[in-house]
Amino acid sequence: MRGLVFAVRYALQHRSAGGGQIGVRGVGVPRNSTRWIVERFSQVLMMWLCVQLYIPVYLFAQNEATLGKWERLYGNWKTTGTNENCQVSDFSLEHVVRWRFYECRPTNWRTFWEERFATRDQVWYAGDTRYAADNHWQDIFGIHAALLPVSGETGVLRHGWVMLWGYGKERGYLRDRAYLTRLFGRAVDASYLLSGWVSRVALTPVLLWHPDDPEEQQAGQPYELGYVRYLFDAKLDGTGYEEWDPPADDPNWYGSWPIFNLFCSGHAFLHDGQLLAVGGHGGLWGNETPQEDEDSVGYVGLRLVARFDGSAFTRSNVALQQSLWSWGYSPPLGLHEPRWYPSVVALSDGKVLIVGGTVEGLWDREDRHLTNYHEIFDPCTGTVTQSEWRIPYDERDENNPNKGYGGLRENYPRLHLVSFVQDGQLRSRVVYTGPRVETYYLDNPSLPASVWQAYRVDPTDPTSFIRRAVSRSSGTSVLLPNPVENPQGWQDQVLYRVLTIGGSGDRSGSLTLSYDLNDFSNGNLSIFHYSLPYRPRVHLNAVLLPTGQVLVVGGHETYRADGSWSYPDDVVLQTLLYTPPVDSSSPGRWEVVAPAPNTDADGDGIMDGTRVYHSTALLLPDGRVLTAGSATSDSADREVNNRVPTLYSPPYLFKADGTPRGENDRPRILSLSHTELNYGQNFEITYQLADESQGIRSVVLMRPGSVTHSFNFEQRLVRLHFKLEDPT
Repeated sequence: MRGLVFAVRYALQHRSAGGGQIGVRGVGVPRNSTRWIVERFSQVLMMWLCVQLYIPVYLFAQNEATLGKWERLYGNWKTTGTNENCQVSDFSLEHVVRWRFYECRPTNWRTFWEERFATRDQVWYAGDTRYAADNHWQDIFGIHAALLPVSGETGVLRHGWVMLWGYGKERGYLRDRAYLTRLFGRAVDASYLLSGWVSRVALTPVLLWHPDDPEEQQAGQPYELGYVRYLFDAKLDGTGYEEWDPPADDPNWYGSWPIFNLFCSGHAFLHDGQLLAVGGHGGLWGNETPQEDEDSVGYVGLRLVARFDGSAFTRSNVALQQSLWSWGYSPPLGLHEPRWYPSVVALSDGKVLIVGGTVEGLWDREDRHLTNYHEIFDPCTGTVTQSEWRIPYDERDENNPNKGYGGLRENYPRLHLVSFVQDGQLRSRVVYTGPRVETYYLDNPSLPASVWQAYRVDPTDPTSFIRRAVSRSSGTSVLLPNPVENPQGWQDQVLYRVLTIGGSGDRSGSLTLSYDLNDFSNGNLSIFHYSLPYRPRVHLNAVLLPTGQVLVVGGHETYRADGSWSYPDDVVLQTLLYTPPVDSSSPGRWEVVAPAPNTDADGDGIMDGTRVYHSTALLLPDGRVLTAGSATSDSADREVNNRVPTLYSPPYLFKADGTPRGENDRPRILSLSHTELNYGQNFEITYQLADESQGIRSVVLMRPGSVTHSFNFEQRLVRLHFKLEDPT
């Protein structure tokens, strides 16, 4: 089970303060009654006394222990003057991190980073190469983010490495041996049907980042920026970097670094910890002759299959001489269908299911060419197999071949591998939970002959779909953990519930945010629909925490009737914390915690806490949540681009008085009996906890997250059976 994050949950010795209402009921009497006056006076007096007592207690309770805490990341440099006279030695903790976007860039970046990291055992940033031009830096944002399971790191690195990327820098033409030849769509790929000229080539800026250890910062100082660099492979002989163009004698050579655009791909982790990314973005143009600063008229999907080996990455110059990427672009090493916005699901046997996405489309209208099959990637062979059967058409779409079986052929379908007990046996299947209201499932997903089916009220009636109450377009979906904190058997460890929340189905201005608990126990489907008195939102993110709770962040209010939204009025900064119920027929508990920051630290006119379209949220190994991104425009064409990353520390990271928990206040893992586990295997953990009265409440395994476009492909938490033993 390499690549799984281990976490221990402990009992907190304080209670969250809750709100409530004071109600008074009495017998109705005439208004001129003396009894009424006395009772009314007594009621008012009691209410006044309650308020005087309640307000101070309530305010005292609302600290970090109940609300959590948001923080920004700051960099240790000072940018003054112009590009030519930046003082690289003039450092101060005063600039908010903007993902490598600086107004003042030192001319020699290599000298800058050698001086900057001379005392930190960190390598220089290869920023003086032609692969990281200034106008590419600001395109990262954090549209895609993945927590890399890099092992063997110590010190600040135990807080986790995060890989981030965003827009790739497109080329207006496809370079081949003729260097400037521009190719018609069908000449590039027979799957492309729209008229236009295609480029699949792009420079994708990729960023590796980790947060510095807050305990190493000076008291009262903001956090310093952690280690950052772009990833580009060197030639294996160490003589330099690989060229952009393929050699003339090998037109199929693509290099081992990302010359393809990883933007709009789907990504998940393989069983050995490698990050798999499939699909991607290509440009579609209308002019036969390349034009200066030409805008694309549409997009095409890619057949790309890319693997990044995080275990080969280290903070040394040796990493620059290693090949970290492997690529495939044509079957069987690549996809059988080009895909833009595909979803991926890691299966129990190590294979990866690939579903959905668009082959190509135009920006200004709904003309889209959708995918027809699902595919299966086998990491043992490195090959992709196409399903034997097309994704079927449902009855409503049989006359429209560009639709299909619900959202299975559309962009980023919400898919989960669920498990359940049926006839005393352990079963599993992949389920579709949105954005459309129908629900579909695939049994035996590793087999190419498997066929998608729909959950129906009446299995004999093909039109009797079990439907959710509202569409979850631009909403999100989370596989919930098994509800029993200390399960006694495998029957208590199945993951059969999915939370779906937000989306365009909630009416704008209604102060109603709805959610569903989709219960797949026994192989059946029951949907429980609930509503909250909060602003409805789209483009939100939901993060599964090691406590089994779900953190809901970001988004903006659902689109108005005319399809519009406005910055900043519609931005939702409210942050919610959800505790799922043991029984799906109960709604669970929702809490309002600390709102995302409304400050503007970098002065770009965008609030630091703005997380809308193209934003991400990711759980880190130390229990904090990284939020990043937002790259879009509102309906008035105002750019809403947020380059300021933020960190949220949930309430479990604080003591009752609101002070942060130190290492002595949290379980410290001293040793593990195993580093690799088989299913059903026992293992031992030796830990230290200063206050044993807090106790251990649960032991869990979590997959590292991999998120884009409001959906985390990888969130998965399993509570384990455990018992405590005193070695003394």
